[in-house]
Amino acid sequence: MCGAVLAGIVALAAAPEGFTVAELTEKVDSMTGQSEYSTRQAAYDIRKLRAKGLSRNRSDRAVITLHRRPRARSPRSASYAIK
Repeated sequence: MCGAVLAGIVALAAAPEGFTVAELTEKVDSMTGQSEYSTRQAAYDIRKLRAKGLSRNRSDRAVITLHRRPRARSPRSASYAIK
């Protein structure tokens, strides 16, 4: 199911106006052919993406921004950079 959720998010992320939780649920259900993925699960997945900085909220739609976050440097590598 996780692969179908990611595929659904990537498919819907191309829409410039974003997508709703209901649209994500619909997309995942149509991709899997089953109706096991609920709107509650979709809302949870979108909240997790927001927490990781991969999506932002615009009114009632989730707008997914697919970008890489900068990696945090470890204190050890930072000390090597100072020397």
